Amino acid sequence: LLHEEGLINVYKRHKVLSKKCRDGLVELGLKLFAVEGYASPTVTSILMPEKYPASLIREKLETEHNVFVAQGRAKLKERLLRIGHMGWVNENDIDNLLTSFKKALS
Repeated sequence: LLHEEGLINVYKRHKVLSKKCRDGLVELGLKLFAVEGYASPTVTSILMPEKYPASLIREKLETEHNVFVAQGRAKLKERLLRIGHMGWVNENDIDNLLTSFKKALS
C-alpha cells in the first residue's frame, strides 16, 4: 500500500489528517497534549477534562460507536486519550471519530 500511494503522499496525508483531527477536537473544547510543532503527524494526544475520565470516554467510543482509541499511561491513564491517524486512515474516518467524540461527550 505504501508503494502504491507513494511515501511522499503518505506523509502528506498524515499531516492533513492530523490537522483535521486536532482542529476538530479543539472545536469540541478538548485540549491537545503536545505543543504544536512537537506533535507527531501520526498520533494525537488529548487531555480529557476532569469530569470525563479517559476510560469512560474510551469505553463509550468503543461500545457505542465502534471507534478505538488508547488511553495514556501511569499518572495520565485517566486524563489522556491517544488517537492514531496513520496507516490506512482517511478523512471519513476522522469525521466519524469527531462525530463519535461529540456524542460520547454529550
